[in-house]
Amino acid sequence: MMLAVVLLLCVPKPALSAPKTSSAPFGLTSSDGEGLQFVRLEVSALVQRPLAYVELHMVFANPADRVREGRFAITLPQGASVARFAMKLDGHWQEGEMVERQLAQRAYDDFLHRRQDPALLEPEAGNQFSARVFPIAARSQKELILAYSMELTDREPFVVPLRGLPG
Repeated sequence: MMLAVVLLLCVPKPALSAPKTSSAPFGLTSSDGEGLQFVRLEVSALVQRPLAYVELHMVFANPADRVREGRFAITLPQGASVARFAMKLDGHWQEGEMVERQLAQRAYDDFLHRRQDPALLEPEAGNQFSARVFPIAARSQKELILAYSMELTDREPFVVPLRGLPG
């Protein structure tokens, strides 16, 4: 049996800041420690047991009058693997690529010095990932897509973790 799920969650204006606690499955925080505003989440999922593919389209806003660097953090479900990471730039999606860590860091720094929009997704402990996102223009929005795939057991319900998000 194949199940396709599309879920759209919108945070009404004024948008709430992303929580600073570790209970939220994801968030975007500026380098000065302030949560950026969480504006919208669209969740699309395709479930064909034993596999599930989930795509999160997230929109965050920078309400400040200055450019900021952000730190995107996400905790994926146990056993999930990142399938896609993309950031919207000038109306087009820039797809991420898997490369060795040192090469990725050099590329990020190179883009940073050229004042282009890099994002660097790195694995953390467990099934946590974080990404440096720069620049986030003053009074603008930043759109990110992260997709992951996971294996489900026959008895396991399909769940997309959303608990802890502002709402």
